[in-house]
Amino acid sequence: MALYKEILFICVQLYIPSNFGFTVKCAKGWVLSRVSGTCVQARLYRTSFIFSSRSCLIYSGGLVRILDSEMNTFLHVLVVKRSSSSSKVAVIVSAATAAAAVVVVVVVVVVVVVVVVVVVVVVVEVVVVVVVLAVVKVVVVVVVVVVVVVVAVATEVAVLPVVTPVLLQ
Repeated sequence: MALYKEILFICVQLYIPSNFGFTVKCAKGWVLSRVSGTCVQARLYRTSFIFSSRSCLIYSGGLVRILDSEMNTFLHVLVVKRSSSSSKVAVIVSAATAAAAVVVVVVVVVVVVVVVVVVVVVVVEVVVVVVVLAVVKVVVVVVVVVVVVVVAVATEVAVLPVVTPVLLQ
């Protein structure tokens, strides 16, 4: 499956009510794809974001840019189903399909956030453990030095010979 490196434009729009129920009505410059049942603009390489946004707003839709290439490919296959030969595709999708795409994006974002939080917690724990161990080492060294000094001083005091004054005659 090829990755589409270009930006994918999706026009999220509810179905337009008609006499026969709910149908998809394409904005000017968009073509209804019989394969996917959505409106596709195959010549997006000649279309700017502003133009696509305006044509999307005609039917109260909202244009979304998908910058992630993997999500771009996923949505291209899911919604367009290879109905266009262009590597850049703009689509008007139903609210349900758009919601499914948003759920996938939200799940990916949640997974990334959880991974980042876990990594941060692990790093913080490691830093805390290292700092605590360093403090413990310093305290142990200080205690040992104090004990050695006290023992040395006490030993020298005990070993000192008693000096008796001698009177010179």
